[in-house]
Amino acid sequence: MATIYTLADLLSPETAADALDVLLTDLANEGFPTTAWDDFDPIVGLVRADARALSDLLQLISNVARAGLVELSPGTGPGSPGDWLSLLARNYGLSRFTSTFARIRATVTLSPTASPYTLTPGGLTIEHVAGGARYRYSSAPEFTGLIGAGSSLVVEFLAELPGTAHNRALANLVAPVQSIPGMSIALTDVGNGTPQVIAGVDAERDESLRARIRGRWDTIGLQKTSLGLEFLARNTPSVATPITRVAVEATNPRGPNTVNVFVATDAGVPVPSDVALVRTYVRDRASIGSDVEVYGATAAPVSIAVTVRAPSAIAADVQEALRLAIDQLILSIPLGGKLYLSQLIDALQDETAGVRNVDVATLVVTAPDMIPSGPDFELIGPEYVAVAATHAITVLG
Repeated sequence: MATIYTLADLLSPETAADALDVLLTDLANEGFPTTAWDDFDPIVGLVRADARALSDLLQLISNVARAGLVELSPGTGPGSPGDWLSLLARNYGLSRFTSTFARIRATVTLSPTASPYTLTPGGLTIEHVAGGARYRYSSAPEFTGLIGAGSSLVVEFLAELPGTAHNRALANLVAPVQSIPGMSIALTDVGNGTPQVIAGVDAERDESLRARIRGRWDTIGLQKTSLGLEFLARNTPSVATPITRVAVEATNPRGPNTVNVFVATDAGVPVPSDVALVRTYVRDRASIGSDVEVYGATAAPVSIAVTVRAPSAIAADVQEALRLAIDQLILSIPLGGKLYLSQLIDALQDETAGVRNVDVATLVVTAPDMIPSGPDFELIGPEYVAVAATHAITVLG
């Protein structure tokens, strides 16, 4: 009689040790003297090799089983056996958003004694003094190309590599990679306290791709559900930065038959031109008779202060690892969602980074747009997107 396997069996493959026990039990049942074998017996080595091969095969079967399930399909997270989720998304007519390049604005100044400098696209490269990230001159509106001695020009630079690692704050120092006497460069505010014309983002997170897959079929038909509107917002074409966080307020917020849709990116607040594209795309496809409005989310900065115990020799590495862990946790908060204290402590208690202990008594969450909800913190409305601010992480040996 054929063995019947459940889905739970497929999703929980046997380890090599489990497979070894099964093989030895079967051999004993067949009359082999397994109890007389020792670890150095050649047949034991062969059985162990078979057990490892069997375990690898069962793990592959498990991955294939998980690959067809939206919530369980392996993606790009730590320890993933491969990006099966992107393969699954193709069955829904979707593909994972790729990382994008940061574009920053800076003022190039020549001293009165400097020689005039001709700017050509890609010709001037600057770098972040502290981090080494590089940016190439991209464009300057209505500019002829020559900077005269004693003059300044506001221009834009494009990051050489994509991703969030090339996003810069206004206080960051930059300098030309080339040695150009008399030239100085400073990042320039684009109008919202940042030099970023367009923020760079990493490749789409698994959570965001799963949300798009879940909403795919809710776009079929004339009457669009809340999930359908969310799908449309997430999949608006031609935006500069992919929309990855969406909240739908379908409680008639502006009167009968009104719906508000709030959108954000992995970088935080979307640029106005992207909001306009989403608004047009969603409203053109919304249900007949409904009044749908799309808004860019409002930034809700979140700052964490904490003291942890770790070896003094790796204090800087621990601080950087925890900063990234906190930022990723904040990024995972949905619009109007919660920052759970338990998840924050788990993120800080990173033994792989060298953390020995988290002093919970020193943990302080500063978030003006969040309200306490028991031990947790909740954004005050769906129009707010949590963004990482500056964290204060103290490492004691």
